Amino acid sequence: EIDARGGSFGLAAERIVEGGRPIRLTIAMAEPVPANATLRLSLICPGDSPSTLGEISLGAGERAGEALVDARACPDAALTLSFSVAEGRRDALMRVAKIAALPG
Repeated sequence: EIDARGGSFGLAAERIVEGGRPIRLTIAMAEPVPANATLRLSLICPGDSPSTLGEISLGAGERAGEALVDARACPDAALTLSFSVAEGRRDALMRVAKIAALPG
């Protein structure tokens, strides 16, 4: 659960996952993303110059997303969940039902 104020943004969760192969990212929400809010699930190759390998972005009203990401060049990757809520928006509650990073 992410309980955010209007105008807030940032990292909500991070987990290291095994890379070195194609990875299927999936995200499912318990309820649709609220109006004026965005949720982003990213797979990032860390290091001296981190790079985003792939991401899923969910906007208002969306409930699920999926992406196939080529992570063969990155032995370990960071799976991150971040969010943003528009300024002036009342507090937004976002409930994530499932996040997965499985072999693709």
